[in-house]
Amino acid sequence: MITFLVTLFIIRGLLKLDISAWWVAIVYNSIFFMSAIVTGARIEFSDLIEYAAVTPQVSEIYDRMGPVNMQPLVWGTVASFLLYFGFMLWIQRYFTAEYKNPEGILPDGIEPDSEQYEPDDEAEEDKSRIDKID
Repeated sequence: MITFLVTLFIIRGLLKLDISAWWVAIVYNSIFFMSAIVTGARIEFSDLIEYAAVTPQVSEIYDRMGPVNMQPLVWGTVASFLLYFGFMLWIQRYFTAEYKNPEGILPDGIEPDSEQYEPDDEAEEDKSRIDKID
């Protein structure tokens, strides 16, 4: 449940370009990836299947596969973390006031989804002109 709530916070915050959500995403996913790397490096695949409490039929399928090397899974996790971290560093540039309020359209302290925000008549006229063009 906590994981679900943290994920919702991250999604909502990233959509609103909230820098605190960006930091939570970095820390939260770093912990997740480090846990996955440590788990993959320390545990055998057969033990992982046993801990996952899969059905006996699925367990038999994995038993027939023979020994599975966990190293590709660990390196795949490392590669995906590096890609994720690089992407997060790349999008961090959008978490500024310039992108939250492009071209200073709104006065300071007023967010587009707040009750204080009321579009003016010119905005409505522009919208009607655009609708007529379409």
